[in-house]
Amino acid sequence: TRLERSKRYLLNVSGGSLSEQATKHVKGMLHDKMTEQEYTEPLTTFDSGAHREPVVTVPIMKEGRAALEKINEERGLGFDDF
Repeated sequence: TRLERSKRYLLNVSGGSLSEQATKHVKGMLHDKMTEQEYTEPLTTFDSGAHREPVVTVPIMKEGRAALEKINEERGLGFDDF
């Protein structure tokens, strides 16, 4: 089960509509681009198409740094240079 929170905004502008630049500015103040997204059309599904990978155990105590380097390479984790 997945729970999604949604916010909707209705902007009433007297005397016309907002310019494209003004609209961009308002949107920038209303949501966080890193964690939120504007939906220009109603959603029909929450399916993202992502597939889960199986959980793996990383044998750090047995293999040390080499185990971290291996999992970093296999999964593309983006660890900093060791």
